[in-house]
Order: sequence, then structure tokens, then C-alpha cells
Amino acid sequence: MRKKLIYCPYCSARFEDKKEHGFKRHYCPKCRDFFYDNPLVGTAVVAVKAGQLLLIKRNIHPGRGMWALPGGFAEQGETVEAAAKRELYEETGLKAKKAVIDAVLTENSFMYGTVIVPVIKASGLTGKLKPGKDELEAKFFDMDKLPLLVFSTHRKAVRELIKGRGTDAQRDRGTEG
Repeated sequence: MRKKLIYCPYCSARFEDKKEHGFKRHYCPKCRDFFYDNPLVGTAVVAVKAGQLLLIKRNIHPGRGMWALPGGFAEQGETVEAAAKRELYEETGLKAKKAVIDAVLTENSFMYGTVIVPVIKASGLTGKLKPGKDELEAKFFDMDKLPLLVFSTHRKAVRELIKGRGTDAQRDRGTEG
């Protein structure tokens, strides 16, 4: 669904395809410059409260009607941590006191092309849980009763979270392995 650009956004000349550094890129013969179609940056927020993971049910595509971590695209001039806090609030009504990058993953999206997804761990949650305008639900789930998540990056982030929590639980009980 992502549309391929045909014309230069600066001068409206028709792009040519030309190789640069081993990649086929858009080249504007009028501007005499390459146009770089860079990935978007979208956050995924991991918020755990009382051992439960916060998820949202999407009311927009891609993945309408499916569950996901809260998150969304970073705006120009916004840090990924600030984007994660903003998206968390917009989608769930909750604010985070702290947001820390935990991992950086990559999602290949039919709608958006390549999306770089910083996984942000949010803590110090306050506010009243309520879904935003683009969400059908916002809900905390027990870690062993999670629904299928729509995005591969979200599934991977949750797998890593659960793997890490298992190790922490074993340490808390004084056992290893």
C-alpha cells in the first residue's frame, strides 16, 4: 500500500533510478541529487503494573481489532522517549514518569515500509486507564494470558520481557536455571 514516489518533492521533476553505494535510489536529474527514502521511527511501550502488561486493541489499520503495545510514530523534533510517553497517554490515558530505551527492533510494514521501533520501558504510571480515540480497548493482562499481538516487533519485545521476568522470578525465589 505504501506508494512509491515518482516526482521530486522539491522541484517536481520525474525521478530516475540510479545506483549509489550499491543501492538503487531515486535520483532527481534537475536537482542533481539523490532522494533518500528513510525508515520511519515508531515506538513500542512496555508498561508493567502489578505484574501485568498494558496492551491496546487497535481501532485503526494496520491491525484493526488486534492487540498491540501502546506506541506510535515519533514527531519531528521529538525524542523517542518523549514520543513513547505521548503515545502512551494518547492511547491509554496513563502518564509515565520514566521512559527508557530497552531495545531497538525493525518492522517491515506493508503500509509504511521499514519502521525502526525503539522499545521503551515505561514506569511510574499515573492516571486513569481509558482507551484513546484510535483504540477500542486499553487493558492490563497477566503475562501468562496475553492475546496475540499484531506486530512482530511487539511479539519479540514481549518474549524478551517474559524471558527476563522468568529469570528475575527465579532469582527472587533463590533458584537458578
